[in-house]
Parts: sequence; structure tokens; C-alpha cells
Amino acid sequence: MLNVLMNAFGIAGRYLEAESIYHHIKESGFTLDVVTYTTLMKAFIRAKKFDKVGQALGLPLVLSTKKIEVSRCFPLSVYLR
Repeated sequence: MLNVLMNAFGIAGRYLEAESIYHHIKESGFTLDVVTYTTLMKAFIRAKKFDKVGQALGLPLVLSTKKIEVSRCFPLSVYLR
């Protein structure tokens, strides 16, 4: 249910509220799953807060301001091996 609320805030461009719910989930001891992480990342991307996407995964991620075309996407597990 909290993922749905995070998504609603993300769609509305209110990434700070989505991030707040993420921290609430984490601090409450609930299990974070792929939906939670993806929802938070989408909220950051919609708000053009690309630097926060890596933070959502706990990774030091540096992104360029250049446009990147992605021709093929892989599941997140492929990149985290």
C-alpha cells in the first residue's frame, strides 16, 4: 500500500514526499522490494533528480547531463552481479 502512495507522489512530481515514505518503510522494518526501489527511482527521474537515482540503490552514481539512448534494457540483477 505504501508503494502505491509513493507512486502517487512520484506521478505528482512530489519526490520529497515519495522519498519520505521510502525512509518510513525502511525505518519501520518492512522489507524493501524491487517495486519500492523502482517506484522511488521513477519519482526521482520524473522530477529530473538523476543524482538521487544512485542513492536510492545505495550506489555512488554519477550521471552526465548528456542524453543517452538505451537500445536494450536488462533487469537490475544483471548490473549488480
